[in-house]
Amino acid sequence: MDQSLLRYLKELENLRNNQIETLAKVSHDLRSPIHSLKGIADLGIKKVNKTSKSLKSMLERNKQISKSFVIDKPIQELDVICDYFQRIIDISSDAAFLLEDILDSMKLDNDQVRYRMNENKLMDVARSVESRLSAKLGAKGIKLLILDQSEGKTCCFDINRIVQVVSNLVENAYKFSEKNTTITLSVNPTNLEVKDQGAGIPEDHFSSIFEKFKQGGKNSSKGLGLGLFICKKIMADHHGKIEVRNNHDRGASFRIVFGEN
Repeated sequence: MDQSLLRYLKELENLRNNQIETLAKVSHDLRSPIHSLKGIADLGIKKVNKTSKSLKSMLERNKQISKSFVIDKPIQELDVICDYFQRIIDISSDAAFLLEDILDSMKLDNDQVRYRMNENKLMDVARSVESRLSAKLGAKGIKLLILDQSEGKTCCFDINRIVQVVSNLVENAYKFSEKNTTITLSVNPTNLEVKDQGAGIPEDHFSSIFEKFKQGGKNSSKGLGLGLFICKKIMADHHGKIEVRNNHDRGASFRIVFGEN
């Protein structure tokens, strides 16, 4: 190969590495204030809930207090403040996810993601996602239902990366779901499906939603459109695949599939 071409390829590789390194540093610097903001909002919710509980207890102890003016109005105002804090938490979480998505997409594009492949249970993935996201889903009145049909069997995968994939799919389902609906995780021996009760996805978008910066369905302006691209790339690196379909009643389902052991 020509020496000038080799030098060019080497410079290109160095440039990509520098981009990723710079982005990682910027991501780290931004992550700290985002987590601080989220922590302050968490503390605010706890303080507001404690005050609200005290006022309600006072009302119970003294039935002579005028509910319509003295107690009820402050309690209602505290509920509104609590909602504001929850919005700050949700926005902070979304911002943190976006930073991770940008960094991961660049690493995946350049094959710089290292996987720790081991025999793991998909039910452990489902439980981890439930632990991560149950509070956020509950704030919107969304129930996460897990159906275990895995028979205790295992697959070979990097558990942290597959938790990332399923978390991403559940986050998507959350974005496109109405309040007081259900997101279902169906866990099988070699596949896991995320089913929502949202508006569904136009069938002509089934392929494009897995491309960078592409989205589908209503509320598609949310996010950068990197999540499904990342999910597909991680599954491809596991010699697996990700499938999408619309449900018969309403909503859409995404299924990640691994090869048989």
